[in-house]
Amino acid sequence: MYGPYPGLARQAIEPIITKCDKQQYQLFVACNACCDETLEYVNSIDQIDRKFRSDLNINKCPMQRQMFDQVDTEFIWWFDDDSFIVDDDALSRRLAIADAAPLSTVLWGPIFYWNDQQGFNFGVDVVTWGRAQAWYSQEPIPCDVSGK
Repeated sequence: MYGPYPGLARQAIEPIITKCDKQQYQLFVACNACCDETLEYVNSIDQIDRKFRSDLNINKCPMQRQMFDQVDTEFIWWFDDDSFIVDDDALSRRLAIADAAPLSTVLWGPIFYWNDQQGFNFGVDVVTWGRAQAWYSQEPIPCDVSGK
């Protein structure tokens, strides 16, 4: 979650806790410079397994790194605060896809490129960071020489 947008927080979190089987997931929620109303909402939800908070906006990637360091599950399903679940079977369908995928598959979703590495990574060498992670599979990091 980010900023003064409690409506987005509700829109992102409510479908997870109402449409997904809690026995199939852990819910981590991060708040980057969130308003009091968002913080009160997040703190009122018992289904959240782990909360991360920064009173200052440390930006998405540094907050993701803090969160991902605590993940001990096989899969991660990332939601920005403006994304949300629509279908009741969304989690079970995604888990079925993940379970059926070859072991070499590490990411599902559209291909997205970020051309401004300096603005994206906030001074952290993303390739070096990725290679240092326990989940790194020794596959080539998908960056080209231009930084894309």
